[in-house]
Amino acid sequence: MNFASKTLIAALAAAAMSAAGFVTADLGVYADDGITTVPVSQSAGEINVPAKNSITKLTSGTGGIRAEWNADPSALGYQVLYSQDPSFKTYHSTTVKKASRTYVNLTNVPKAGETWYVKVRSFVTDDGSFTGKRYGTYSEAKSITTYRAIEKVTIPYISYTYSGKEIRPAVKVKDPKGNIIPAEGYTVSYSNNVYVGTATITVTGKGIAKGTFVKEFYVKPAKNEITSLTTSKGAFKVSWKKGTPGTVGYQVLYSTTSDFSSNVHSYTSTNLGDLSENFSRVPRAGETWYVKVRSFFTKDGKTTSTRYGNYSAVKSVTTADNTKTTTKAAELYASAGFSPNPVGNLSAGTTVSVISQSGRWYKVSFGGKTGWIYNKAFGVASNASGRLTEETVHAFADDVIFDIGTSPKAINQYVMNNVRYAHLPAPTTGRDGRAAYAFTYHQAACYHFAAASDILLEHAGYVHKVVEGHSTTDTHNWNIYMTPNGWRYLDSCPFVVYPSGFYDFTAEQVRTIRQFTWDQAKYED
Repeated sequence: MNFASKTLIAALAAAAMSAAGFVTADLGVYADDGITTVPVSQSAGEINVPAKNSITKLTSGTGGIRAEWNADPSALGYQVLYSQDPSFKTYHSTTVKKASRTYVNLTNVPKAGETWYVKVRSFVTDDGSFTGKRYGTYSEAKSITTYRAIEKVTIPYISYTYSGKEIRPAVKVKDPKGNIIPAEGYTVSYSNNVYVGTATITVTGKGIAKGTFVKEFYVKPAKNEITSLTTSKGAFKVSWKKGTPGTVGYQVLYSTTSDFSSNVHSYTSTNLGDLSENFSRVPRAGETWYVKVRSFFTKDGKTTSTRYGNYSAVKSVTTADNTKTTTKAAELYASAGFSPNPVGNLSAGTTVSVISQSGRWYKVSFGGKTGWIYNKAFGVASNASGRLTEETVHAFADDVIFDIGTSPKAINQYVMNNVRYAHLPAPTTGRDGRAAYAFTYHQAACYHFAAASDILLEHAGYVHKVVEGHSTTDTHNWNIYMTPNGWRYLDSCPFVVYPSGFYDFTAEQVRTIRQFTWDQAKYED
């Protein structure tokens, strides 16, 4: 029903009442027909209409509103309208059914950051019930903006470079709806934001916003710098500056591509006083390498955690040619160690490119082949000399195998030719000590012979064991090793009954020819 219709009905009602002899008056009472109110005429004194109320206080909670008004003992209750539209074309309504209660909390509809208009009226009804027609005049509307909870704080970057000055990243503060809270709604404070480490930002709401939010960011070391980049044969050395205090470590990246898109290698050091490193394992002679370095910080101090730091400017170096020429013929092996099955051989006077080095072994390439050769091929006189120990006997064994080859026959003959038999007490040392004694003093009992042969079998690349059993006269030690044809036996110990040794014997030959006894199953497992 529109306003004109309602007015016409009211006028007709008034005329009818006047014709009937009733006295009418416009009491300024408004019927509640939605948000629109129209005058209603009635007999004077028939309904006592409450006076116009007023809102005494509007406060904002977490996305809610509390409205308060004056008490009216004559009222049946109070009706509160609230809308985001100041003209109240659309609105929400709530009823307070106790005249003694003069407030209401509006929490279901309002959201943080919204502006709401609120008005209230004291009312009575035509029949005294809350379902009857209500009469009362609405107060003047008042408005309030609900405060906005601080839900999220963002900054442009998670880390910033040390400059020696305070670092104060700009913040964006948002409420739960994702809307930006203006700067007047909060204060910002910074701490630990000068030196390398973890800094904090504390955002505290004020005015239209409430709550506290703490945001971390990281101050990373100043950009490092490569101070020198030099090359030697097939390698390069890089040096850099000492990191900013608070640095956890240094990281060097090196690649054969200038944009580090492929073939990238990384080196990490936590020795903050060591400002250089040699790189020889990966680079090859004649290659161009691009290098950069950074000082870095991690939140927990562990190098496995996320690192923060800026890389230096990239520098490049071309590794010098690294070649060597053999002075002796040598075998080429697939790995850094002797084997019964070399992958090639080199004659004396062969020039090779050295790829890398591992102990006494060099990885080389020549003639389209790549493999490992022992350092004596390049003229090293000896890797162990003088009185041998349990440690140096291994280098001595490598020297011997290089000179004699890897065959069991050569091993057997070398031991027999360089160690003579002697009656000695049972040794108290282990295998390496026994072998060192035999090769140093050139005399031995069967324990020493077996140990000397065993260490040479080991360095020649065989699966090997020392056998403990009995000869026809006494306890005895000899050797067993694996071949493509199965287990074979070797004995380099000459004694009165059998002055010559043997090699490549089967178990049956050892048993029938030498009449040795032992637990065969124990060793051939």
